[in-house]
Amino acid sequence: VSRDYRKHKVLGAFDILDSLGLVAALEIDTDEINYPIARRFELTLILLVLLTFGGTLLIRKQVKPLATALEQKVLDRTAALKQTGESLQRSKSQLETIVENLDEGVVVSDLDGQLLHFNRSAIAMHGFNNPDEYLRRLPEFADTFELATIDGENLAIDRWPLARVLRGESLHDLEI
Repeated sequence: VSRDYRKHKVLGAFDILDSLGLVAALEIDTDEINYPIARRFELTLILLVLLTFGGTLLIRKQVKPLATALEQKVLDRTAALKQTGESLQRSKSQLETIVENLDEGVVVSDLDGQLLHFNRSAIAMHGFNNPDEYLRRLPEFADTFELATIDGENLAIDRWPLARVLRGESLHDLEI
């Protein structure tokens, strides 16, 4: 590649033709070589920009209604969840009021034997004064209570009703 007399970039080549006693020289302007490639590149770039812009508009047109519908579903579900939460809270409060005011003692445990709640009657029946005395794990009550059958047989803690229920047993008409 060099420059010609017009200062244009040119690509040149030459070859000696011995059999004819001539030298062949070829010179071509690089702009002429690059023009078809540059023109195709320009057209391709223009087409790519148009497709991108058009595609973006098309996507926006199709996505916007979907996004709006999805947003409305989220708002509807959020409102429904809030209403359900409020309803559950009311039901929980009603149930707590009922359990707290029963004459029977009610004790609630998790599945690991951790005692979580004693109603007022259960606290009074067992003679507790504060939650630290009764919000413990079931095995910790072995040093506080003895349970016995009607015949007077003392029950090991693994035979206590709560221990049996936690193992999956169903108890009916049990008197201790």
